[in-house]
Amino acid sequence: MSEANILKIICGNGGAIDYERLLELASGFPDINCFEFDSLIENEQLFSLTENSGVKQVLAKTNVRLCKVRDCTGCKNLHLCKLYLHGECTWGRRCGYGHNLNSHHNARVLSEHQLQRLSRAEIRQLLLHNDSPHVLLPPLCMSYNHGEGDYGRCDDKDNCTRLHICEGYIQGTCDSGDCGRSHDFFEPHPMRTLTIVNNNTKEGGSSTYSLMSVLSHIGTNADCVKCPFLVIKAQHQTQAGLPCSAGDTQPETSHVK
Repeated sequence: MSEANILKIICGNGGAIDYERLLELASGFPDINCFEFDSLIENEQLFSLTENSGVKQVLAKTNVRLCKVRDCTGCKNLHLCKLYLHGECTWGRRCGYGHNLNSHHNARVLSEHQLQRLSRAEIRQLLLHNDSPHVLLPPLCMSYNHGEGDYGRCDDKDNCTRLHICEGYIQGTCDSGDCGRSHDFFEPHPMRTLTIVNNNTKEGGSSTYSLMSVLSHIGTNADCVKCPFLVIKAQHQTQAGLPCSAGDTQPETSHVK
């Protein structure tokens, strides 16, 4: 239960927390030995250690994802409606996707990955931070990444629902702040885009800052995995001929898991 409790603490703090603060909070759990603390958070399946401006932080990780297939056997992912996870599904019992975190299947998956103590909001936050199948986060705006000017070739400009972030920065191939594209999730456009995604839920929440902090750590820390899924998602939609102005009608907002 030690690792599950540490995950609970981190996810309760938006998915990332200062190392010293985590150590302080973890000391209140009888099953967490302070002498074994460092070895616990070195579990790369559950945690990622980063350092930014001299401050060490611990990020929560998971291999669990939302299953994208309605009927499957031997699945290791959650059978859960993504709109329910956001608190937005209005279909109730008529919904063809799972609304039960405690179903036999989901309970087994959560337990196997030390996530059984997390609330729905905490699981949602964790999945947002680890959205490698590109289900929950918006894609990069590839129009923004081409052309000149503040918006590149993006005709939607301030109304665009995709991330206006440098493609090379996300892939870890651009470390120059002079490239002309944004390297900062806290700039007005990406901040607004992520705020809409993160706060558009009946449960509310003020974890947008934490979400952007985690994404910024991923982009700037060499020890962290980059975010190519945002690029892959954008390229897939571009190849499908979807214009930038269709950003708010993409599959990620449809009623699928």
